Amino acid sequence: MEGCFFIIKFSLLIGLYFIKNISNDAQSKTTKVKALDIVHILKDKRFFIIYFMMFCVFFVFAGLLNILPFKVKEVMPDASETQLGLLYLGYGMGIIVSLYIHKIVNIFQKELRTILFGIVIFALSTLLFLFTNPTFMFAMVFLFCVGMFVIHTLATRIANSLKSSQKSLTSGMYLAFYYIGGTVGSIIPPYIYLHYGWENTIFLFFSIVCIIFILVYKNMKIFNDFT
Repeated sequence: MEGCFFIIKFSLLIGLYFIKNISNDAQSKTTKVKALDIVHILKDKRFFIIYFMMFCVFFVFAGLLNILPFKVKEVMPDASETQLGLLYLGYGMGIIVSLYIHKIVNIFQKELRTILFGIVIFALSTLLFLFTNPTFMFAMVFLFCVGMFVIHTLATRIANSLKSSQKSLTSGMYLAFYYIGGTVGSIIPPYIYLHYGWENTIFLFFSIVCIIFILVYKNMKIFNDFT
């Protein structure tokens, strides 16, 4: 345990070293956010879809990965803390996706089509967690993370491009919906898993992802340049 905190401390010190060398010449201008500004943005169906999508995506992502170690421990009682920790190696796919996102988009030609591809991968990998072989679930985490980071990377790009003004507000709202979804996903799914079991929890996650796919697919035309 002490080693983990030492690594975190060391990583933060490295980050501090690089941050202090960043020049800050730009004059920052802040404006007071009004409730009507938030309502106005949410009235734009495009923003509502993006925010709702990311709320649900991070709900599923955080929910599944938070209860996954408990399921692995259930089917593999002798699993060590190190083995459980290795389940999260799939997070590294976020780096790979971010580096190759342009090539992925080129395959599907438009961002929203690529997001639909990410949702399909996300849904498929979610459903495959019904197979509870520990090695298989370890592999599925990688596929699961690919789907999630494809969606997240492109949703951020779209959200920041939809409105030329108030970018700080639209970006802040994106992060708010994103992390609220993750917070709720860390609280509710464990109770569902505890009372209704692994299979029902996975079916719940899968249903949510399917709803997202239908919502995005039916509203593709309103995103103009991204479809």
